[in-house]
Amino acid sequence: MITINKTRKNTETWQYAYVSLTADKDICKVVISTPIENAQAYCDTHEDEIKINVLNAMYPNARWQNSEGETNLEKFEFWIASGAINLDYKDEEKKVIEGSVVKKVPWVDMFGEETEIDKLKKRIAVLEGISISE
Repeated sequence: MITINKTRKNTETWQYAYVSLTADKDICKVVISTPIENAQAYCDTHEDEIKINVLNAMYPNARWQNSEGETNLEKFEFWIASGAINLDYKDEEKKVIEGSVVKKVPWVDMFGEETEIDKLKKRIAVLEGISISE
């Protein structure tokens, strides 16, 4: 499920949507373009595509397309659950490229609106065990 946290108008009919979603057990914050009208319906319709884009960033050079599954998202998730292993393959010159495990890259949220002072406040609060409101 994609949650729209806020929006910012881009054109007369499109906007930037600051959304949160779960991909590979991580909560990820992403900025996407959505129509101004029916933004949530647009996100719901394109959820798999958005998640695949996030997973591609988490697993660079992943070769998941031939995995088991009916949808591309199911294939990618099956590939991850099977160990995130790229199998051996032959390149265009028929040279065998050995398979390998693809290491997950931690997701970096895209909102980018948090100031350095906000980050420091949060770090201090964590160190002091204080709860601060967003």
